[in-house]
Amino acid sequence: MNPGTWQQYVQRPDNKGLSITLLERRYTQELYQYQMYLMEVVDNTTTTTSATSAGGRRMQATEAPLVITDSDVLAFVSATGITDNTQKSAVNTLVTSLKGYSIWTKLNAIYPFIGGTASTHKWNLKDPRDLDAAYRLSFTGGWTHNANGITGNGTNAYADTFYAANPINTIGAYNRTSTISLTLLGATATFIDGDGYQTNPFGLVLKSNSIQVYQTTFSAGSPTPAGITVSRTAGDGATAIKVYRNGIQNSTGNNTDWTLFSLQSLAIGARRQDDYDDDTLGNIINTIYVDYSIANIALAFMGNTALTGTEVANLNTAIVAYQTTLGRQI
Repeated sequence: MNPGTWQQYVQRPDNKGLSITLLERRYTQELYQYQMYLMEVVDNTTTTTSATSAGGRRMQATEAPLVITDSDVLAFVSATGITDNTQKSAVNTLVTSLKGYSIWTKLNAIYPFIGGTASTHKWNLKDPRDLDAAYRLSFTGGWTHNANGITGNGTNAYADTFYAANPINTIGAYNRTSTISLTLLGATATFIDGDGYQTNPFGLVLKSNSIQVYQTTFSAGSPTPAGITVSRTAGDGATAIKVYRNGIQNSTGNNTDWTLFSLQSLAIGARRQDDYDDDTLGNIINTIYVDYSIANIALAFMGNTALTGTEVANLNTAIVAYQTTLGRQI
């Protein structure tokens, strides 16, 4: 298991002929895994009878150390700095499940809200770089960060995703709060002409009981805690919209204005509202955040690929298993 020094690693027979880039990646992963193994050996030896994990599970000296081999999981664990085995295992299972269901590549941003702090909650599981281009979250206002995820104060809390890809064909969130019409994700825009005339806001707003596309509302069922997914549902036409609650289809409809909202970045916990100059499209003259929420959000995601009904059901299964491992399922 010990990869040895870099010189020893390069000279290993199974590494001959590999590129330097690949060697460096493999060496980094194996070195990290070995370091994690050593840490687990120390933990299990010195804290056999007294140590408990964040989830309240007692560690035993005979317990095998957690070994993670998936490079995407390793990158996320490294970025967030989470050390708890239960949390790392939950992320590992979520990623491998999504890959097994062939959903991983269809989502561009996944926010698992793990670790209990703003510094661990900001990371995009798909691309854990501290960059706007990686859709890393920027929290503003009065947020509560804890083991259950993120919760806004309903007054000034929002998170900017920097996600404005076109098209956005799948969007969703895992909401743990039972309150009517809470904003989970949203972005809208208006155009203002030289006379000050303003169009009605168009865009997309995902709420705890509905999805609003332009001026059309599609039901997401009762505003009780649930995982809500909206997709342009592959195979049903370019304008078809389907809303799923806990993996089960709740409503369907058509709207040709779906892609208009992608002019601006989506916000989490509030609705971003951009005003555009009607004479110079693309020139934002004012941005505000409204519809602040008190929703406790335990996961959010978005992607530019439409999902089938089966894929949505599988996505929900993976998310529920993730939340269950963390003890915050609804």
